[in-house]
Amino acid sequence: MTTVKRNQNKLLDIKMIAGLTAVILFSGCGKNVAEPGKAKGSSSLKEKGEDIAKLQQEKKSPEPEEGVSKKIEAVTGNHSKLAWYQYQGKTADTLGNGSQLQLWGIDTRDGLGVRVILEKKSSYVRPLISPDGKWIIYTNKHTERIDGKKVSKPVVHRVDWKGAQVEELGKGYAVDIWEDPKTKVAWVYVAHLIPTNRSSMFADKLERFQLDDPKKRELVWDKTKISVDSIQLSKDGKRASCLFPWPDVGVIDLEKKEHWRNQHGCWPSLAPDNSYTAWVFDGSHKSVHLFADRGKKLSVVNINDGPGMDGHEMFHPRWANHPRFITVTGPYKGPSIGKSGKNAEVYIGEFDTGMTSIKNWVQVTDNKKGDHYPDLWIKGGEKESLGKIAGAGSRVQEPKAGKVKSWPENKEGLLFLWESALADNKISNGESERVCGVEMRQRARFGRHFEMLTGGGYFEIDVDSAAQVAGRTSDGDFALQLRLIANDPKQSGTILSAAGIQIRQEADDLLLLTKDGAYSLGNVKTRVPIHLAVSFQGGKWQFYRNGGILKTGNVVKSNAKIGGITNLTIGDGKWEGAVEGLAVYARVLTEEEIVKGFATLSKKAKTRKPAKRVKLRGKLVEMTAVRGAEELKDYNRALLVYTYEVEEVISGEYDQPKVYVNHWSLMEKKPLKSIPRKLGQSYILEIEHLDEHPELDSERRWSDQDLILEEYFDITTPEA
Repeated sequence: MTTVKRNQNKLLDIKMIAGLTAVILFSGCGKNVAEPGKAKGSSSLKEKGEDIAKLQQEKKSPEPEEGVSKKIEAVTGNHSKLAWYQYQGKTADTLGNGSQLQLWGIDTRDGLGVRVILEKKSSYVRPLISPDGKWIIYTNKHTERIDGKKVSKPVVHRVDWKGAQVEELGKGYAVDIWEDPKTKVAWVYVAHLIPTNRSSMFADKLERFQLDDPKKRELVWDKTKISVDSIQLSKDGKRASCLFPWPDVGVIDLEKKEHWRNQHGCWPSLAPDNSYTAWVFDGSHKSVHLFADRGKKLSVVNINDGPGMDGHEMFHPRWANHPRFITVTGPYKGPSIGKSGKNAEVYIGEFDTGMTSIKNWVQVTDNKKGDHYPDLWIKGGEKESLGKIAGAGSRVQEPKAGKVKSWPENKEGLLFLWESALADNKISNGESERVCGVEMRQRARFGRHFEMLTGGGYFEIDVDSAAQVAGRTSDGDFALQLRLIANDPKQSGTILSAAGIQIRQEADDLLLLTKDGAYSLGNVKTRVPIHLAVSFQGGKWQFYRNGGILKTGNVVKSNAKIGGITNLTIGDGKWEGAVEGLAVYARVLTEEEIVKGFATLSKKAKTRKPAKRVKLRGKLVEMTAVRGAEELKDYNRALLVYTYEVEEVISGEYDQPKVYVNHWSLMEKKPLKSIPRKLGQSYILEIEHLDEHPELDSERRWSDQDLILEEYFDITTPEA
């Protein structure tokens, strides 16, 4: 780290700057500050700024003054610039949806400190600093509500650090600026926003244009819808962090025009070097999960342990142009990010050498005004690299011979594909590509292996897939396969429904219901996986179970009726179990395909380690306040933390006097019967360590407590 030193000549320079700064601060207040698109009136701020620029040119760059500039450089080690917007209204605007904003910034070498750059209240969303540090690029969203949806017509602008020169660049929502290392041409990446009723914004394509020649515009990505918080490129421009859209977080390979998920979450980011290290921001808004290229998890880094953060939620995490530095805002101390954003400040954090923690923090603002969307530029940062940090820069290897293969191998004729919530689930057909998805209904949720858990709810497949599946299963040759696990051998409920067919469990019998009758698919045992494959061709059915053919005839033991079901649904709110590896085809599967599919899914499942479960009785001694559905914003469900005093360990191992337990509190934005509980009352708890449940990383989680012990998760089916 460079130590800042002064000699007499440098001290004289700084005194000159300080004198100019005093004049600027006095004369630049109020009306003399420029409005967007206009040069400043009179001569005060503009002329003094030019004097400073001239001084800097003659004496290179003055060293930072005492105060925040010096604190910043003590951490970054070099000339640094930071830009953000500050909210000027009465409530809060954490996502920049309104126009009560000002553009703010700091240049550690101009002697002006933290100051307003564009004072006129307007929309200055996601300020970005150009690769050479000379410009701030921002977006005016021009948002209005039409028929209950936010409709935006964003326009990108750039402004110099004096706020004197504002230029309109072009249409779109600016998300990142990338400089081609070969041509040195800077490209502004912009998203095409679409109307939405959510808090955050969505787009149907990503484009780019040249910063110095905006008419030169190119399409970058349009294979999926995307969320715009947040997209960042690698140094070579071959990768970009993205959401496809929220909450599917991952990376785009811009060369191959393909993408993959790392996990569910929000606010992804990509290191600005060529390590391709990416992060996912978790649902508690307290840590980032780092991944190597193609999804290998590296570490989890807390970003809420700096001075003044006190373990609260943080927001707007973004990698600087130097891969060792991050910017965040916070702390958000209220019940929601939106309502508590008015007091958020800007922070800079420095990663340790292993990228496992933040070793240094510096607080940039201290005004209780609501500062958001910071972007950090450090001189020379683009030359730095993470190097070899526990796998950064190393690509996850593709499966080799003898290892687990992709599933299914033959994707011909697929109508719907869903291996798990973490899989790609993509169907490609020449130039087009469709990503298949499922929506959780009622109390359905994902399991720790990202499988569908149907207890108390059900899943619906995406609309595009549903139309194709319905047409096939009601009329025509088709096939499907799935892997299921039943929790109870004596229950009755529907596992899968589509037009013309239904797979049900009735006591310990597994049945296929059709318009012509019911067929037996064998018996059900508790927690024993079953792989089913069903084919229909020429009016005849063929069934396979665990890779072997089933000889069966009609049975009449079921009184269940299929009814007018059209969409493919998994579960019915009554059947308790898990489903994964679901595929529907517009053709019949061969016996070889079925055997391979069964073998592949079974082999993948064998690599899973069971979670360590604990059953205990505990007395509730501390509670997190109940939050209502209005606090969820774009989320549909949430958990909150209770603290219990351990009275008895019934099974498993636990040796602490207290335990922190995450309970579901809201599902489908509706409160659950089990929350709130009664303080001082004893409860039987079935729990597993929170780290064993990565599916919860993307879920909204609240805690009002200082968590000094490790957290656990209540695994029981939530009560409606």
